[in-house]
Amino acid sequence: MAGMLSGRAFLFSRPVLAPLSTFARPRVEAAERAPVDPPTKRSCRAVFSFHLTSTPVRPSPPVPGAQEARVTRANLAVQTGKVTRLDRARRFGHTGLVVWMVGLSGSGKTSIAIEAEKALFDGGYAVCRLDGDQLRMGLNAGLGFSPADREENLRRAAEVARLFAEAGMVVLACFISPTRRLRAIIRERIPPEAYFEVYVRASLEACIQRDPKGFYRRALAGEIPDYTGVGQAFEPPERAGLLLDTEALSLEQCAAALVEQIIERTALDRSGPES
Repeated sequence: MAGMLSGRAFLFSRPVLAPLSTFARPRVEAAERAPVDPPTKRSCRAVFSFHLTSTPVRPSPPVPGAQEARVTRANLAVQTGKVTRLDRARRFGHTGLVVWMVGLSGSGKTSIAIEAEKALFDGGYAVCRLDGDQLRMGLNAGLGFSPADREENLRRAAEVARLFAEAGMVVLACFISPTRRLRAIIRERIPPEAYFEVYVRASLEACIQRDPKGFYRRALAGEIPDYTGVGQAFEPPERAGLLLDTEALSLEQCAAALVEQIIERTALDRSGPES
């Protein structure tokens, strides 16, 4: 793995966690990209710790009409600061990026993100991780699981991820994001150059067998209605930039493939921000 991540000291020197499954032939599929030079060594490292918690609140009532929504937005003005995206990229040694990890519950999204976050952090990256449970315990505590609340949950998550990426960070966002319509809403809120969709794939049977949170067992018993994969369909992404098949790859292999893609996509000499 060290050779794969040339130019930075990315090493899984600690014992490798148990693989998600054994495999015969590794399978990693990534969108074809132009080769880039390894990122240069940075002069500093940044350490961040975020706790997205708040007093549980009920979601705001819907705006009565589109005209009122336009008036409300017209009364808002975002002031431009003196620190540009380029300033942040030069300070951190990489551009900001939202890595949106899609997949069934139990597919391995969070496990892979935890390993990738540690590798990137050890290499000096400004990186953080967001997941659905994390936000629902704080920022989104007032939301339920109705279709409208699920959409609002993802909208808020996308907005938070975008703000972190604008601040120069690599954001590993782990959300089931079950439908193409919901993923389109997410993409609308994040600039294309700062958005990287990753499909963490595992069969429903494998996810039910793993069932780390016990939710599939409860859903199959009728205790959780409309649970994704059981009572609600999951639509696989059609345009993901990277496919990680966790029934064919170990946890370490998935994390290594993800880190490699992130290094390439955030390299300053690839597409440095203008402002």
